[in-house]
Amino acid sequence: GETLQAVSLYGIGAQLDDRDKDRTLDEDGRTLGLGCAYLHLFGNGSRVRLSLDYLRTEYDARIADYGTGAASTERREDDAVVAGVDILFRLTAHFGLYANYSFTRSHSNVSLYDYDRHVAGGGVALSF
Repeated sequence: GETLQAVSLYGIGAQLDDRDKDRTLDEDGRTLGLGCAYLHLFGNGSRVRLSLDYLRTEYDARIADYGTGAASTERREDDAVVAGVDILFRLTAHFGLYANYSFTRSHSNVSLYDYDRHVAGGGVALSF
């Protein structure tokens, strides 16, 4: 018909290699996560994508390394949930407008890294 839909489930993996000049804080680590997304395509090439991801990052650095006053030898761990929406509105076959928004909620056993973040963007899309 005029519309197409898709659902995806995916895994996320990353190896962090901290190469900054701060030699006292080793923030190498590993990230593993899961995500899911729903994509709705319209007949004119416009689309909407909704996504939800969960990420767990385990760092080599200990909690005590962050100068929080805690003497814990436990390693830093962050859990993050990211929800997002991406929209592409086609004006012609090669030109359109896009907008995206994501919300991240991060929880860490180092309170300095607990945060909520809103990120929005938009622009012009050209395709060839």
